[in-house]
Amino acid sequence: MSAEKLEMQKRKRLTVKDVFNNEDDKSEGRKGRPLVPLDYEAKKPAELTVEDKRAAIKQLIERIPTDKLELFAWPLDWDQVDKTLLDSRIKPWVNKKISEYIGEEEATLTEFICQKVMGRSSAQSILTDVAMVLDDEAQTFVMKMWRLLVYETEAKKAGLVK
Repeated sequence: MSAEKLEMQKRKRLTVKDVFNNEDDKSEGRKGRPLVPLDYEAKKPAELTVEDKRAAIKQLIERIPTDKLELFAWPLDWDQVDKTLLDSRIKPWVNKKISEYIGEEEATLTEFICQKVMGRSSAQSILTDVAMVLDDEAQTFVMKMWRLLVYETEAKKAGLVK
């Protein structure tokens, strides 16, 4: 006989009763971990109370450096910077500040700055470019804009803003 046939004879053919024995039913006395009900009402990060959200925003703002070197060295999460953020928050802010500094709206300068932001330029690079137009106010402008960028990206990551 071949080795396969010998092996087949050695194996015992199991019946349905042997396969589906009732050993599980015999362990009724043994208890497993207690069941914990699911809490569907648990707060999600986006569902913070108004006070919690305000506190989180305040804490975030306090974490953003005011020193130029620390601020410009902040690791900005560029993945959070998109066209929506640019159009809804950055561009209007830049436009408003340019109007304050120059005295009138300057669409070309606003677009230039927004392109630099979307191009992921460094704060120092933007400062150098803007200094030609804004002179003394350039550093203040870029620092405030960079703080806004840091705030918006960090708040977006934390789920504090949409």
